[in-house]
Amino acid sequence: MPAVLNGGSSPAIDWYLNGLFVHTGTTYTLMSPVNGDVVYAVLTSSAACASPMGVQSANATVTVYPLPAAPVITQSSDSLYSSYSSGNQWYITTTGMIPGASEYYYVPAANGDYYVVHVDGNGCISAPSQVINFFIDAIGEQHLSVSVYPNPTKNVINVVFDGQPEQRISLKVMNTLGETVYEIVPVSTHTIIDLGEFADGVYFLHMIVGDDVKTISIVKNK
Repeated sequence: MPAVLNGGSSPAIDWYLNGLFVHTGTTYTLMSPVNGDVVYAVLTSSAACASPMGVQSANATVTVYPLPAAPVITQSSDSLYSSYSSGNQWYITTTGMIPGASEYYYVPAANGDYYVVHVDGNGCISAPSQVINFFIDAIGEQHLSVSVYPNPTKNVINVVFDGQPEQRISLKVMNTLGETVYEIVPVSTHTIIDLGEFADGVYFLHMIVGDDVKTISIVKNK
């Protein structure tokens, strides 16, 4: 609305949406906009001798942009990747937004639950991606780094070591009843464990190297 001149001490401002009166006041918030909506305001002066007594603003046509789809995170070793090449912002669930983390990839500095949102060229913000539990730790006398992903998973998990261990490694998956449902001795630095035949729920992956045992909870869901 243009600047009000000679509106009197208490002018009335009526708002109209698509030709129908919707609100009286100095501001109006359109709660459920639809693309193509037309909004305008009519000011009625309270001055005694105003002429004309009322004036209508120019029409404002609303443009509603669709929200971008939520990004999808994939993990490769120690890095997380967004399905969007730009417009990303990474978060960790414990402290929120990670300052400066706006690339299409992110290398976490600590274990935790991470997600990403996308902001498109119109400034529209997507829903958050799925939450990825990032786990990387050292195990055994060699202090090999090991990463486990994706978590949660629909079917498979990847267990990746950053080198060939000198000691025997055993991987054991147990359910919440303490029953071993899967066990394998890896023959390479990258092992894929398929949980597809098991029921959805929480499982525990035990990584055993000599006397060193690392345990991580795995969530399986469809």
